[in-house]
Amino acid sequence: MRSTSLQKVRRKPIYLLFYWAIITVSTVGYGDVSAHTTLGKLLSILMALGGVGMFGVLTSSITSYFQEENEALQEEVAEMKLQLNRIEKLLIQQKEQ
Repeated sequence: MRSTSLQKVRRKPIYLLFYWAIITVSTVGYGDVSAHTTLGKLLSILMALGGVGMFGVLTSSITSYFQEENEALQEEVAEMKLQLNRIEKLLIQQKEQ
């Protein structure tokens, strides 16, 4: 009886399937250079997840910086609006006199 590709996949240990999924999803690739030992595959998974995590930290830091700048500008605009309202009131009072 000849084995099909599906039967070959079913015989693989579960950790190899996780290795393939994580390496593929993290866009590291599953190409010509890949780990062959269990330890190597585990380290590859940790490094791929670590890289994704570092990218997430970098992205959130940049977003936080711009958010803080935006909040500071909004406070400044609110203060300017208050000052403009005071100036308008003073101008109206001067016209009435």
